Amino acid sequence: MPASAGGTQSYYQALCLQKLGQADKAKAIFQSLVDSGQSALTRSDSAAGRGGGRGGRGGAQSPRLRTANAHYSMGLGYLGLGDAAKAKAELAQAVETSPDLLGARTALAALK
Repeated sequence: MPASAGGTQSYYQALCLQKLGQADKAKAIFQSLVDSGQSALTRSDSAAGRGGGRGGRGGAQSPRLRTANAHYSMGLGYLGLGDAAKAKAELAQAVETSPDLLGARTALAALK
């Protein structure tokens, strides 16, 4: 499953938890989306220094798509945490990196 699909699923799971009055659990999920996105960007940066990170298990997605998905995940996390400015910036970066990333485009359009 692409990272963006898992991020989207986690985002909506956290929204459901909020509706159920479990704000602390929801906040932890939103924060994990931000953290996993930041971690993915760090891994992408270090892989780029080693020649792009092709091959092995991480080679299933292009570096461009991994970067876009990381920004998308962070955008969803910030959106859930209530930081619209950071969410908008991350979603815009995701769309700029991969204009065909429909989830990021949709979420960004909803913020405008």
